[in-house]
Amino acid sequence: MSLWTSISPSSVRVEPGTDTAFTLTLRNDGDTVEEYQLSVIGAPSAWSQVEPQSLRLFPGAQGTAQLTLSPPRSSEATAGPTPFGVMVRPRQNTELFDVVEASVDVGQFSDVRAELTPTTIRGRLSARPRLSVSNFGNAPLTATLNPRDDEDALRFEPGTTVDVWPGRSNATRLRIKPQRLRLTGQEERFPFVVGVGKAGQVDDPLNRLEPRGTFVRIPLFPKWLLALLGLLLAIALAVIGLMTFPLPNFRTVAQELALPAPAAAPAALPPAPAASPAPVVPPPPPPVQTPPPAATQAPVTEQPPTPEPPPEEELGDLQKDQNGNALATIISRQDGNYLTVLNGAQDDATPVIVQSKQNQQNQPVALNQFWVLVGYDDGSMALSPGNAAGSALTRDGDVDQLRIRTVSGGDGAIRQGRVEDNQRWTFTESGDDTVLIVNAATGECLTNAGADQQARAIRCEDRLKPLQQWTLGDS
Repeated sequence: MSLWTSISPSSVRVEPGTDTAFTLTLRNDGDTVEEYQLSVIGAPSAWSQVEPQSLRLFPGAQGTAQLTLSPPRSSEATAGPTPFGVMVRPRQNTELFDVVEASVDVGQFSDVRAELTPTTIRGRLSARPRLSVSNFGNAPLTATLNPRDDEDALRFEPGTTVDVWPGRSNATRLRIKPQRLRLTGQEERFPFVVGVGKAGQVDDPLNRLEPRGTFVRIPLFPKWLLALLGLLLAIALAVIGLMTFPLPNFRTVAQELALPAPAAAPAALPPAPAASPAPVVPPPPPPVQTPPPAATQAPVTEQPPTPEPPPEEELGDLQKDQNGNALATIISRQDGNYLTVLNGAQDDATPVIVQSKQNQQNQPVALNQFWVLVGYDDGSMALSPGNAAGSALTRDGDVDQLRIRTVSGGDGAIRQGRVEDNQRWTFTESGDDTVLIVNAATGECLTNAGADQQARAIRCEDRLKPLQQWTLGDS
């Protein structure tokens, strides 16, 4: 076979999703008519087209064909220089073929996606969510992971990178730890994001990928375990008490007098053993010769000491309810108005307002202006309205206005401390016989928002102190 071939241009650059063209020229230097089959070999063959696919040339004749390359915007068209060839094969002598070579430089594009699973993960000491990075671009990727949280409550494993080839996905595990352990109490939720980017390439679209998740911190000891430990401790103390302090062995006077006495001397009681807890009974008078019958003697036992009264509570001489909890009115230092359940209602979510004394005839204050102060071991209190047993003063979610909320389990649950943190309040001395009443969940102070206005929980500040100071009364 005698054939001359050329291709122009020999190299060209093309962006994914666009087209580029080459011109293939053939000349038949033989002495017979020949038909040549044209085909592309190499990586671009999947996205190439030759028109026409065959050329029929007479001896000495020359012909051309158009080669079009259309690299797709996908991982199939790898970025960078890619060599390829066009095979020219005669129909009669297929074993005699020629290959003309060229090169195409495919431009680079990025298409990266990241997915965090699960988006909500729970743990006591740590958690390991799975982050999957998918590379739909046409160039290899080294992604840098930068997890963070706004509250700085979590710790993350630093410097994690993920290598992903075009058209592939790769996954890694993130390690998340809380900054502080929580032994008991309620679960806490901490949102976080994982920044996915390329180091040193701030403007790269990849740096805007930020999958979001939530870490739920579980208390180290569940409530049922604490209750079980308390029960076991009580049983152990009871067993130790029974083993250490056995029941006393009382002996009656009648048993002592039943012993025989000497014939020549008046009957007398023998001395009590030193180790016996029975009291010493004086001997009978000399004229008595015979001890009285055992049935007429009454046993003598020690009387337990009268217990001393417990010390007075810090709440002073306030009234008490039937459970021993303080019963008080809560009065604003600003205007002397009372913390009041609106209209004396008992419904869940009834607003709590600041209102003047409802009874002006020197009679007891209305029941909806009295509050039962139920104290707990941690120093906090629940404030239960006198007119609505089983409810508690509550700071609702993101709303700073106060209401009464029905507690699941009623008044018994309140006495046992089964209330939410936003239903617990602490009393802090503020001078002039006043206190600040602070919400245990938010640290905000009970605040007088004005007469006949709904009471609020606002950040404690010196400039608001007159509105945040309260006195406790009994009328």
